Amino acid sequence: MKTMKRNKLSYIFLALVLVLFGCEDPNTETIFDLTFVELDAATTASGSRTYTYLRENDGINKASGFQVNLASQPLSSAVNVNFEILSTSTAIENVHYVVNGSSVTIGAGENIAELPIEIIADNINAGEVLSIVIHLTSADVEINEGLSEAAHNIQISCPPNIPEGGTWTGVTTEGVFNAYGNQPNVVITYVSGTIYEVSHLAASYFENFAAGETTSGRISNVCDAITITVDGSTRYGAVTSSPANGAGTFDPVNNVLSVPWYNPTNDIEEISVFTKN
Repeated sequence: MKTMKRNKLSYIFLALVLVLFGCEDPNTETIFDLTFVELDAATTASGSRTYTYLRENDGINKASGFQVNLASQPLSSAVNVNFEILSTSTAIENVHYVVNGSSVTIGAGENIAELPIEIIADNINAGEVLSIVIHLTSADVEINEGLSEAAHNIQISCPPNIPEGGTWTGVTTEGVFNAYGNQPNVVITYVSGTIYEVSHLAASYFENFAAGETTSGRISNVCDAITITVDGSTRYGAVTSSPANGAGTFDPVNNVLSVPWYNPTNDIEEISVFTKN
């Protein structure tokens, strides 16, 4: 038993010696000594990555943020990488994006470089998801073929811009049953993300049938495209998104909000328009 303990201690001591002296020996071989480039988006489980850009309608393109990685210790010299955009992309060049060259340089001592691609966010509609499929074609070092191609999915977001405070006047034009709505004290409250609470979603349309009836509900404003996310509830059934009229609009210049809605119970399809007081 004592011999076995001494042998174990000897093995541990020998291992420590090898590690210590091996680290200091300039002739020691390195186990991992690979140098290659890869697309950052290709390293995900899906082989793609989604990028979101703020749409501000200011005519200024956004840097794509698409990256190529150098998998090694930083090198003392720059690494040039060439790429192409494949026809399987759904985004259209010079409509949704622009390419400022077909190569990128990873600087000396660096491990990452951003591809020279800019996104034309102003030309991408709310809710659209477009792809730019990139393939690395050649480089000064080896290309990891398994990580040389990836889809870069692009979409946009917009800052919530419906003003809070004060009231709005809501009007629903004459429609079914010769009824209309007119509510001068609508309150619109920001909830979170793109969601707002509207105190009279149908602008008191249903008050024509029952005094004091309200249709509080919630809308989503994505880049000034308006949809109903939480139905308004009335004794005459729900007020939901309009299948015929689609999304509404918000005009931030004049503070005018239009909300198409549908009452399935009575098959009523209307649009309520709200103007900031």
